[in-house]
Amino acid sequence: MTLAYPGGSITAARGNLEQTFALSGATSSYCQAVTESISRTGHSRVNKIGGTSTSVKATTFSVKKYSTSRSSQAAAGQAVEVLTGVGSYTARVSGSLQALMAYVCSIENSVFDYVTVVSQQGTIYGPVGPSTAPTP
Repeated sequence: MTLAYPGGSITAARGNLEQTFALSGATSSYCQAVTESISRTGHSRVNKIGGTSTSVKATTFSVKKYSTSRSSQAAAGQAVEVLTGVGSYTARVSGSLQALMAYVCSIENSVFDYVTVVSQQGTIYGPVGPSTAPTP
């Protein structure tokens, strides 16, 4: 299962992610999108060398940016170890670990128990968790 968050995603066995992040069924939506405004300035265009110039008007529009992750296994992100109150597991993180920790901190009161993330280099992030952990 892949859990997308702003700036990246984490991939691990479904049960591990559901238990760690206290997800129940469809709580995690992949349809969340960030609306981005795009502005293009006016300019002139020549379609044929030596041809006449055509004016292109300035425009502004909005697009929705949905979460993505890399599809090849070679670019699956860095392996991390996730330590929880009931055990540990290996996951792959695309994007920065700072983005992952920002996401975990934003939902710290809804995670099952304290979560610590250990990078491949041995950097320890956390623990992050609720003030009172829910009972299983």
